[in-house]
Amino acid sequence: MLQEVRSSLTALKETLFDCPEIQSITDSFGETPDFELDAMLELALHKVALKPVYTHLYVCLKTARRDDGTLQRLETNKSTLENRSLEELDGAAGAGVPDSSIIEKIQHRWTTMHEAYSPSKKVDILLKVCKNIYHSMNANAKPGTVFGADDFLPCLTWVLLRSDVATLQVDTDYMMELLDPMQLQGEGGYYLTSLYAALFYISSFGLV
Repeated sequence: MLQEVRSSLTALKETLFDCPEIQSITDSFGETPDFELDAMLELALHKVALKPVYTHLYVCLKTARRDDGTLQRLETNKSTLENRSLEELDGAAGAGVPDSSIIEKIQHRWTTMHEAYSPSKKVDILLKVCKNIYHSMNANAKPGTVFGADDFLPCLTWVLLRSDVATLQVDTDYMMELLDPMQLQGEGGYYLTSLYAALFYISSFGLV
């Protein structure tokens, strides 16, 4: 839905990199790696191009998800699944889950993530949430339990069932569509994809 916006950001960034005035500024930074310069310009474009229209873009995404029934399915299935244990969500036996204080911290971070207009900043906050979850998986686990990457998704799902899934779905769509494609290849892209998959699990529960 927002692919044209992302394409416009990419085209504008390439144009700016070719601008002599911008090149003069970046040259003054010395031996700064190209990927850092790219990230700096990307964030500047978010402030100039996305911040003024963030609310409008969010409304468009929310309307699309409401009209296709996703938000209603999320809320309905959340009510069905929210009292299930981690193991009932296909989680590893003995894995820990966030306690009430960590859940409160995560909820605060979800709110901060939603308020951010920059998809890059949203992903940075998502990474902090994922670290909270990973820490809880180990800190609150039964002794001797070992976890793999596959064990993270059920725990993330467990956390989502205690969160505002409708808002998180729209935030996830916003990041997926507007994040710089290069950033989708790194750690942020991995956890963003995990968030998308967990939300899909909830919204599609009972349909298969």
